[in-house]
Amino acid sequence: RPPSPPPSPPPSPPPLPPASPPPPSPPPPPPYLWPWTAVAFDGYYSGCAVGMDLNSDGVLDPAAEPVAFTDAFGRADLQAAAEAVGFSQEGLRAVIEAAQAAAAEAAAAPPGTSGTASRLRASGSLAVAQSRSQGAALPGLAAQVASATKALQAAFPVLAAHDFAGSTYVCDFGNVIKGTGKKKTFKIKNSGYFAVSFDVDKHALQQHGFAIEPSKVVKLPGFPDHEEIDFTVTFAASKARETGLVRHRALVDVKNGAPIALVFRANVCVPDVALSRADYDFGLVRVGHRGQVTVQLHNRNVVAAHWSVRPPLEGAEDFAFFTAHPAAGKLDPRKKVNVEIRFTPAHSRAYALRLPFKVNNNPRALHMSLRGQGKALKLELAPRELHIPPVVPYSAGARMTFAISNPTDAPLEVYCVQTDARYLAEEEKIRAASGWDPDTGMLALPARAAGQPLWTHIERDAE
Repeated sequence: RPPSPPPSPPPSPPPLPPASPPPPSPPPPPPYLWPWTAVAFDGYYSGCAVGMDLNSDGVLDPAAEPVAFTDAFGRADLQAAAEAVGFSQEGLRAVIEAAQAAAAEAAAAPPGTSGTASRLRASGSLAVAQSRSQGAALPGLAAQVASATKALQAAFPVLAAHDFAGSTYVCDFGNVIKGTGKKKTFKIKNSGYFAVSFDVDKHALQQHGFAIEPSKVVKLPGFPDHEEIDFTVTFAASKARETGLVRHRALVDVKNGAPIALVFRANVCVPDVALSRADYDFGLVRVGHRGQVTVQLHNRNVVAAHWSVRPPLEGAEDFAFFTAHPAAGKLDPRKKVNVEIRFTPAHSRAYALRLPFKVNNNPRALHMSLRGQGKALKLELAPRELHIPPVVPYSAGARMTFAISNPTDAPLEVYCVQTDARYLAEEEKIRAASGWDPDTGMLALPARAAGQPLWTHIERDAE
């Protein structure tokens, strides 16, 4: 038989498509200060407003709790979170270390087992998170929270008992002037199912200047009425208290439940102003004239200052000759006001005064040293008296002469106030002019040189 043809070679497999490159690894997150493992114990420091891990998946749920001092990844600044409600940074850092220990213990534990820290997380953090999100509606949840809190305190003694609170609220009095007080009111409402009893240590509050009423509530009804009660807190900034921030974190001790932290805060301050200059010399000012200078008051404080110019307790003989315009007012924080100081001498002598600026609720007064020299314009007549001899009726009469001299260094214009027609007409026009000061009875006009006519605006007003 003819030889069979050689077998055809098997078809070659189709070429493989080129392998796609592996997906790029996600970029590492930027540096942050709050470790992600801290969410394991978020229920205990959620009062710092860092969010809540309700699903135990390591993700903060901002819908359950407002997130403050955090970025888009739920990371927070430890110092900012601590300052938000007054937690100590040491306490928060210890919680973070506990969370890291829990994560390390859970990673090293055999499958199906859990260590002490993991059990604390399961029974404590999740229970507190649920209690914060759902209230005390679940049976036995308050007891679980209290038990988990005690267990965590026993495991980590560095954490003080007051660092644990179901929630934190701030009552800020703002700026309080030393020697005064303020009052705030708020409500506490039972939004749970069961009646609650709680109290506040009012003696600790009194040591910091705070007082709260009532300090104890017994069996505030819950569902279905959800009753509420009004609280009144007062803060008295006594004169003996130092200026600065006053802060106290008090716990509302809830029976069979997690405590609530109340942070009371007030800034004790003293109103004050600053003068742009401390002294001024008016020099030589003629009697009938006045000298003036403008100074500036600046309120560099955070509260309004009510200031006034008052007579000094000592050395007030010349107070009437130095005046301030305005002499009193209210100066808001960071604002300035111009004050005109006027010197009006009445005699040829030296004047001096320490003008005090007093600010309400401030024991310290500002002083401005003022000086000036008054000089009167005068004429000398010789002789001072004229004795006219008897005159016979229908005679030519008698004539006598006297001399007028100017001993000053300024030119003078002399006239007789009883008979000079120009003077009498000008006096009528000046009396009818506008601008008279109702307090002093004076009209301030520019200095008029000897021989000059009446001021143009006075003439215009008269016409």
